[in-house]
Amino acid sequence: MVMYLLTVLLAAPIVFEVPGLTCPTCVAPVKKTLALTDGVTAVRVDWRARRVEVEVEVGKVTEADLRARLESAGFPAKNEDSPVEPQASLDYLVVDTAPPKPSALAVWGKATIVALCTPSCAPCDTAKRDLKLFAQRASNVAVRILTIDLADNASAALLPKRADIPYLYVFDRQAKQLYAGGMGDGQVVYQAVESALGIKK
Repeated sequence: MVMYLLTVLLAAPIVFEVPGLTCPTCVAPVKKTLALTDGVTAVRVDWRARRVEVEVEVGKVTEADLRARLESAGFPAKNEDSPVEPQASLDYLVVDTAPPKPSALAVWGKATIVALCTPSCAPCDTAKRDLKLFAQRASNVAVRILTIDLADNASAALLPKRADIPYLYVFDRQAKQLYAGGMGDGQVVYQAVESALGIKK
């Protein structure tokens, strides 16, 4: 019994704060690099909290090994000596009046996400929260939220006939449309933003 308790205590997960976790597309490379490390038994990544939790076999891998793996994947973990990360200036705006085209909301010089949402819908609320968090972390991204009233022809005209809500448009720095579609799990939206910014992961 004592040996079992000792093993459980020694096998407590190793937790890292990873500032580079800014969106859902960061999760896969972090999970992959850690999961392929000998001695790692489980990896949990929470991009919203910028937290990575790793369960390991005692004596097979060290915290330093895991830090090195994260750094080699381009996601260095924060340590006590890390400088305080500056907060990006938030470019997140809720738009009251629908423009004639979604591209009218694109911000020149930034990747822009225009999200068409209904006033009260759980997926829309989740998308708004995630997009606000993303805008807080990336100063070169603008988010514009447009509330769609399906009874209002002007705002509803911005949606295709069969559209998932929330419906998103992603524009590059020159207001060229890169994506139009549903939010889904967010991967394709954030990949379009990374493409707009020239980020390769």
